[in-house]
Amino acid sequence: MMGTIAQWLDARRHRRIIVMAVLFPLPIFVVVSGAIVVMTSARRGWREAGVDCALALVVLGLISVVSGGAWQSVVWPATTMWAFLTAIGGLAGAVPALNLPFQIMVFGVAAVATLFTIVTGDPTEYWRPAVEGFAEAIGDMGLEAPPAAALENLAGVFTGLVGASFIVSLALTTFLGIAWVCQLNDRPFGDLFRDLRLGYVIGVLAALAGLIALIPGMRIAENLTLIFAAAFLFQGLAVLHWFARVRGWPKFWPVGVYLPLFLGPAIAFGVAFALSTTGFVDNWFNLRRQRSNVV
Repeated sequence: MMGTIAQWLDARRHRRIIVMAVLFPLPIFVVVSGAIVVMTSARRGWREAGVDCALALVVLGLISVVSGGAWQSVVWPATTMWAFLTAIGGLAGAVPALNLPFQIMVFGVAAVATLFTIVTGDPTEYWRPAVEGFAEAIGDMGLEAPPAAALENLAGVFTGLVGASFIVSLALTTFLGIAWVCQLNDRPFGDLFRDLRLGYVIGVLAALAGLIALIPGMRIAENLTLIFAAAFLFQGLAVLHWFARVRGWPKFWPVGVYLPLFLGPAIAFGVAFALSTTGFVDNWFNLRRQRSNVV
C-alpha cells in the first residue's frame, strides 16, 4: 500500500504539488504533506524539492484566498516547515541512515526553544493568556478547571510541550518520507529505524537539562528536558522493535505499546516516560547488543 502511494506521488510533479497544498492546512494530514517534501528531497535532491515547494506555495495561497482566508497565515508556516524538511530530506538522501537527520532535527527544535526563551524573556508570561483561555474553555464545557497553581506550571512548561509536539510531528513526517523512499528503492525501512540512536552529545545535553531542571525556577531546563524526552521516546521504540526482531516476538506485540498511547493522558504519560527512559539508557549502555555464547 505504502509503495503504491509512493510510486503514484513520485511519478508526477503535479500530483505532489496538489497533495502537498491540499493537505497542509489539515491538522493530521499535514504530516503527509511534509513527508512528500522529505521523499522528494531525499530521492531527487533539494533543488527538485524546492521547485515542488515553490509551486505548492502558490497553490496553497490561491486555495487560501479563494476560501476567504488570509494567505499569510498558511503560506509562511508552510514555507518554514517545507524548507526545514527539504534540508532534512536532502541530508537523509546523502546519508543512508536516520541518525544524523534526526539528531539535526532535535538540535534545531531545542535551539529554537532556547532562542524563544531568550527573545520573550518570560515564556510563562507569554503563554499565560493561552493557558487561561484553555481553562475558560474547560469551564464552558461544564468541567472543573485546573487550579491556578497548575495553570501557572502549565504556562511555565508550555514551550517544552510545544517543542515536544514538534519533535513528534517532524519525526513522524521524516520517517514516513524516508519509508516511502525505501519502498521506491526496495530497501527495508525497518533496518534504519531499528538502528536509530541520538548519540552522546544529545545524551549529555539531555542529562544536564534534567539535572538543572531539579533546581526550582529553571524553566528553560524543564522545557528542554521535555523536548529531549520526546526525542528519546523514538529511540526507546527503536529498542523495542530491535528486540522484537531479534527475539521473534508475536506480530501483534505493537498493540500493547502503541494502543496505551491513546487511552488517556495518565496511561499515555506512563508509557511515554517508560519509552523515553529506555531510549536514554540505550543511548549510554547500548541495549541492542547480540548475546554471545562465548564464556
